[in-house]
Amino acid sequence: MLRLTQELEGAVVARWCRDSAGRGMRFDGTRTPESARLRCCRAVLRFLDSLAPESDFAAVRVERAALHGLIDVRSSSTLYATFGQSARHSLAGRLTPELSAALGRRKVGDNVLVETKVLSYRPYRDAWLAGLDESEHLDRRVAAESLVRILARWARGNPRLAAAGGHLPPLSAIEDLRLIGRQAAGMPEIRAFLSYVSATATHPRGLSPEAVLETVDDELIALLGFTRRPHISEILSQIAEPLAEIEYLLPRLGSAERDLVTGELEPRFAGLIRVLRGESVA
Repeated sequence: MLRLTQELEGAVVARWCRDSAGRGMRFDGTRTPESARLRCCRAVLRFLDSLAPESDFAAVRVERAALHGLIDVRSSSTLYATFGQSARHSLAGRLTPELSAALGRRKVGDNVLVETKVLSYRPYRDAWLAGLDESEHLDRRVAAESLVRILARWARGNPRLAAAGGHLPPLSAIEDLRLIGRQAAGMPEIRAFLSYVSATATHPRGLSPEAVLETVDDELIALLGFTRRPHISEILSQIAEPLAEIEYLLPRLGSAERDLVTGELEPRFAGLIRVLRGESVA
């Protein structure tokens, strides 16, 4: 679905990430000049690492005082000039009112945490998008389920960062899932769902990303309206063209090719019709 990947690439947070990479702000090990923004984001990670393992990381807030002790700043002006709402290159300054409302009221330290999560998550998101581009059978449900898995993988790899701020998910993941669902759910609902995904992924029992998806899949389908008419209509439109192509080719096929088509389609459609009629498929 080229249109979907184009939508994701054009998202607000995605564009900010691309711009930030051009200013030497990557979190994936790339050797770039150490900007003030990157120093602050790395300070967040050092702050979280300094806490005792038994700490309630979901309750942790990133306060200015903690950052002052970890970076070479003389006042809060550096933080506001880098992460404030009016800062030239800040993510906070790029947010739409809807995105900002999804985060709720926050202090400058919260803005640093938001950007830290986004930059940390970016390599995972890049890998996710690359996988979508290579998928032969991409639809919105596949995209949504793979997003849940990649978010769970990030959370498992960065458990303290993932938990901080009440398991606030990376803002890019919130925006991506909203686009995948075609605005079927509001930003606050998507934030709450992805926070639950993060909490499930970082649970001490150590669920795999696949197990996390299995745990939340019913909620995901309901949240994005995948059982509603628009999504069903989209799926039907996607299969109409290849079915029309098969119908066009049938008079030109030999017996072996006809048997191939029959063997593939007959059991699939027979089972589908029985389900639609409410009959048992056993």
